[in-house]
Amino acid sequence: MQRLLASDVIYQDSFKAPSSAELTRQGVTGTNDAGGPLVPDSNFLQSSDLVTPTAMVTVINRIRGGTTTPSTGGLRGTNLVSVKVQPAGTELSTSTQTTVFVRTNMSIDVTVEDSGDSQEANIPVTLRIVQAGVPTVTKRATIGFINPGEQKTVSFTNFPAPNFGSPAQIKVEVQPVQGESNTANNSADYPVIFST
Repeated sequence: MQRLLASDVIYQDSFKAPSSAELTRQGVTGTNDAGGPLVPDSNFLQSSDLVTPTAMVTVINRIRGGTTTPSTGGLRGTNLVSVKVQPAGTELSTSTQTTVFVRTNMSIDVTVEDSGDSQEANIPVTLRIVQAGVPTVTKRATIGFINPGEQKTVSFTNFPAPNFGSPAQIKVEVQPVQGESNTANNSADYPVIFST
């Protein structure tokens, strides 16, 4: 696993960065066919968390035929911990309207916890901004890997201009994992008002 991680780092340092710099030097600009950068990322190892000893114990157990579900009484699940607007670090509330100051480098950070007894992987997180007068903004991200009791944060960026001064709802949903029985803490709505 360390070799796979190293291959990603070597690609990033020895190929992607120099290639991008050379294209810039030669005046080559634009995007690839999919709209991404001309020199794409190459992440063979989807999550560097897989390199940790704790993660590898579970992977090895699965390869050896160990159980992939918790023992009787074990819990499966995740929960939404917090939603913060950066760079100010403003934490959103479900009960009080929060003023969000819009900046060009604004991001919305969603923190999720593995509240069960099992490792979980590929957990979709969806963020929607619903506001009158503008189209609903929908952003998606995936948490690649998370251990029991661990918290992971995903950041959403590149938001279109909102309707300033008009109430809005930021809706966040963490998709339940297989076998999750309590889904009440997987989603929340946050009333906000955008300001400059």
